[in-house]
Amino acid sequence: CAQCGSPLQLMMRCRDCFQVLPLCSTCQVTAHVHNPFHWTEVWEGKFSRHKSLHNLGLIICLGHNGAACPASTPPALTPFVVLHANGIHNVLWAFCQCYRCPNHYVQLLCTKLFPALFDNPKMAFSFAVMKDFHMHMLCSKKSAYDYYAKLIRQTSDIILASTNDCYQELLHASQISMDLEVSQCCGEAHGITNNLPPFAATQVHSPLCPACPQLSINITKEELAKADPAKPCIPSDFCLDVSI
Repeated sequence: CAQCGSPLQLMMRCRDCFQVLPLCSTCQVTAHVHNPFHWTEVWEGKFSRHKSLHNLGLIICLGHNGAACPASTPPALTPFVVLHANGIHNVLWAFCQCYRCPNHYVQLLCTKLFPALFDNPKMAFSFAVMKDFHMHMLCSKKSAYDYYAKLIRQTSDIILASTNDCYQELLHASQISMDLEVSQCCGEAHGITNNLPPFAATQVHSPLCPACPQLSINITKEELAKADPAKPCIPSDFCLDVSI
């Protein structure tokens, strides 16, 4: 092993790290405490087998910078499914059990994971896969079905049926994530609706064109009544297409 110096029974290397070195399973797990969704390649004499860090014994602990929670000994392990930009991962999860610790879904959000459920979640989506899917949909017009097929291929390109079926969960989570992102960008969370007229407050998710006349925003009723009839002055509404 390039890290601890012990003889290697199986030579393994990380497929996603830069300038990888052959490590033993123990050092491989220790080196990936903060990168638990990398894939490893284990040499088995004639070929390299594609394995996850979970198969090498990695347990993902939340709340203590990767260390096990001191309030739970031994840690309570939860089987979990995580969709990342490089595939679908089956992992073992150990939530923080300290007194007054946040709810499980809050612990997931703090680690940049979007839970599929808020009550007793067993599946989550990394912020990276949410962003990657959004960019694929916008730039290459890729559907959710095609993007999910890509994730399956990255997980197992030989036995496709061995991968968890998370397609419906991806649809629901991506729609909620995009709606939350729009709410964040439009200023709704900062009370912008309190400063807008009622018709605009109900359409705050749709961007208002600053050049078009918007009643009570950039034009008054008196100005609209005095407008030249030969120059039509029709307010325009724009909507954001978030169809999958």
